[in-house]
Amino acid sequence: MSDGLDGATTPTLAVVGTKDTAVARRAVRHLQELMPDARGCLVPDVGHQWNAERPALFTDMVRAWVEAQDIDPRLTPIRC
Repeated sequence: MSDGLDGATTPTLAVVGTKDTAVARRAVRHLQELMPDARGCLVPDVGHQWNAERPALFTDMVRAWVEAQDIDPRLTPIRC
């Protein structure tokens, strides 16, 4: 996953559910380590297809990201 991403400065939001796999959660942290402008967040109480589990939150998150607003407070930032 890291080929070509090391130091990439594209603003990136990586989001994973708290019930998703450990591999997926580690991947979000890894992206943040590789990319200085990447932000990672956890969505509480959802799995891998959290956009289907919490569609309103997913829509709110995408809208906020596209409009350069603060991350939705229902998401928990992942700290590296």
